[in-house]
Amino acid sequence: MAPWVVLIGLLAPVAYALVRTGGIGREAYLFNGGKTTLGLTLASVVCGNIGIGTFVALFLFTAQSPVIGYTVAGSYAAGLVLCAALCGTIHRASRATDSYGMIDYVARAHGVRHVGLIWLPVAVAFSLRIIVQLMALALIVQGALGLDPWAALALAVAVMGGYTALGGYRVATETDLVQALVILAGMALVAAGLWQGGVAEAAGRVAVFDLGPWGLPFLIAVIVFLPFSAVLAVDNWQRIATAESAATARRAYLAAAAICAPVYLLLAHVGHLSGAAGGTELGDVLAVLRALMPLGLPVLADVMVMMAVMSSIDTFVMPLMTSLARTSLSLGRIRGVVLAFFAALGLVALGLGDALTGIIAAFNTLVVFLPAVFGALILGDRAPRAAALSMGLGVAVTLILSALALDLAALAGFAVSMALYGVGRRMG
Repeated sequence: MAPWVVLIGLLAPVAYALVRTGGIGREAYLFNGGKTTLGLTLASVVCGNIGIGTFVALFLFTAQSPVIGYTVAGSYAAGLVLCAALCGTIHRASRATDSYGMIDYVARAHGVRHVGLIWLPVAVAFSLRIIVQLMALALIVQGALGLDPWAALALAVAVMGGYTALGGYRVATETDLVQALVILAGMALVAAGLWQGGVAEAAGRVAVFDLGPWGLPFLIAVIVFLPFSAVLAVDNWQRIATAESAATARRAYLAAAAICAPVYLLLAHVGHLSGAAGGTELGDVLAVLRALMPLGLPVLADVMVMMAVMSSIDTFVMPLMTSLARTSLSLGRIRGVVLAFFAALGLVALGLGDALTGIIAAFNTLVVFLPAVFGALILGDRAPRAAALSMGLGVAVTLILSALALDLAALAGFAVSMALYGVGRRMG
């Protein structure tokens, strides 16, 4: 049963994209024409903010350091509330500059002549997140279909690249409705399994306030910066900008915060109960979730995680493509760019290390965007050199620091980015 269930879940979005592809124009393909309804916006927010990064980070952080894991859960929820508070500002600024993506907005607001200077650092940061998602999808496919790791990754890339390239942002948001329901139903089963004692408490479980392998600077960074990472995420920005109104976006994010907060706490609690027995890899997370499913149906955990993965990847990739709206490329050529991007990510995924390190590195790089985005959105700055320097060099420095001192990278990377923005701002 398991292979067929996974295969159907994998191919269903492809079939839907084939049905919907005929009536999609460039604007609908890239940003849904800026008219996403409340229901689709809410479903997309839920899907985009309960991805594999959420599962892995909350579970593994709490297994190693409960105080950090529960703090991450609270910060994730606070990020959605912060998005709701800024919906009006972001929506107005996006419409005023005719830019539905964060990349285009920063470039136009700061007057950056070459949008690639803004696109590249953002693409690097989000490529890390997309690659982790592709690795997770490949792991599920590998287990269900019995493929070699490279073949499972190739199939995952082909499926995700295929349906995203076909349907673009419109299909990505429309499929989120079903995917959100599957994810929430799966989490309800996790809660029921936990209630029935489906996870045995680990004998060597760490104390609540033990920081584990992480230092105090990392905990501070989670508290201070993680809520802002939600606003700086290209997918959340585009959801706000493409909603039919600021009020629609605000209602969607407030409702999503109420829905997602219990899910975050539930995942953190499962990780806490599992403790050191939960392991340190994505496969260990899946093993615990499978054990919480109804007897004889562990595949439901795979389907839930697969929906979380697929619904995140498409809405991560498409916001990186909105700048193509300002080119003369045909829709067919834009689809080719999307496919090529997925192929490049698949090649990089072959050599990436463990999932948690990739997730932390992605979080660390997001905070360097704060000076340039805040400068344009709140201060009304027009500082092209400052924006390009702080984002480009900030990402490079943060990735280097992530390899040398992972728990210090977010604070140090932000400090470097802030200093670069200040210098570039004075230089004009």
